[in-house]
Amino acid sequence: AAQKLGLNPETVWTIDAQGVLGAEQALNHGRSYVTRVISVGGPAASKPAHYRLPIGYPLSALLEQDTERLQVRMIDGGVLTGRVIDVAQKGLDAECVALTVLKENTEREVLAFVQAGLNKHSYSRSFASVLKPLFREKYTTAVRGEPRPCLFCGYCEDVCPAGLIPHVIYRYLDNDRQEDALRVGLHQCVECGLCSYVCLSKIEHLQMFREEKGKIATEGEAA
Repeated sequence: AAQKLGLNPETVWTIDAQGVLGAEQALNHGRSYVTRVISVGGPAASKPAHYRLPIGYPLSALLEQDTERLQVRMIDGGVLTGRVIDVAQKGLDAECVALTVLKENTEREVLAFVQAGLNKHSYSRSFASVLKPLFREKYTTAVRGEPRPCLFCGYCEDVCPAGLIPHVIYRYLDNDRQEDALRVGLHQCVECGLCSYVCLSKIEHLQMFREEKGKIATEGEAA
């Protein structure tokens, strides 16, 4: 409708269901819509369900009483495109639509890279588990190992739907070479999160790219 009316021939703005509820509250009742309907799930969620909660609701109240925030990782959204919630954030924010809770990795495996891996999945298919039928694996932040330097494996390039080379962009940004990162396509990143998901080194490409794009946008507005 916006395109047909000529309001903007290239961009159409949308609003989600909670935005509609907010507009209804403001227009018909003259008050703010201060609650969120969110889903809470994930392997470490003690009470997976949909909740109607006020903005600012304590995040710790969604966990078991004996579970500390430091023992789990709360993600605002899904595991691919969600944002890791800092432990300093105590309450539900106004934009959250879903929370995914994962058990935080607290131990490193000794010589994990030389283990046969009969019970581990990997995009590289390098574990012996490729010889087994499908099996269940506990999903924690330890899946695919622990953080380490980039191995230049190229898997992030294989899965990128935009045809980018994420590990090259990452290298440029890690060395404060913003212009080079833009030159090789940082602005074309669609923020799908697949590069972070398949990374053998568990490098958070998505988080870095998202923060850098936000920084560039802010600097452009200021200019």
